[in-house]
Amino acid sequence: MRLLILYFVLAISGSIPLMAQSVPQIPGGAISKSSSPKKSSFGSKLQWMPQLGLNLSENQINVNLAAQVGYTFSKSLLVGIGGNYVFTKDDNAPPGLGGNYYGGSAFTQYALSKLFLLRGEIESMRVDYFDEESNQALREWQVATMVGAGLTPKILGIQLQTSLNYNLNHEPGRSWRRTPWIFKFGFSF
Repeated sequence: MRLLILYFVLAISGSIPLMAQSVPQIPGGAISKSSSPKKSSFGSKLQWMPQLGLNLSENQINVNLAAQVGYTFSKSLLVGIGGNYVFTKDDNAPPGLGGNYYGGSAFTQYALSKLFLLRGEIESMRVDYFDEESNQALREWQVATMVGAGLTPKILGIQLQTSLNYNLNHEPGRSWRRTPWIFKFGFSF
């Protein structure tokens, strides 16, 4: 929980200087009302981002469907939340493991240029795991703290997004994803 709070504090504190706007002045020091910046509506600063994640590893398939909404604080900074649904199939899993997982996420995305971005995301998922002490499948919430980089090309007027992310909380044998590397693909409008 402390990590989640720290994540949002860093995201918001990093965006405050970016939100400041200067008011244009005309010669002589008077403020020009006609050339003052136009205020954007809240809705115009939202970006809707459906995503598709695919994780293929030895005998395991994860298909991740997510819907995220982000608020644009500046041309470079986007902060948002989302919901996730994952279908997973693991050929080596004990009986009772796998199937349908769900959860939510919070993210920060910083555009280095029109094409390159950096991304941080905290994801909490309700998943199955095998408890060796009780020898049974159990459900728990697992938190993944991901950092990554990606590309955002614009093709035919659609802003695409691909990113390769690394799960800093990955625990081999415990995490529901077998690999700490997560590839995501999506678009925004």
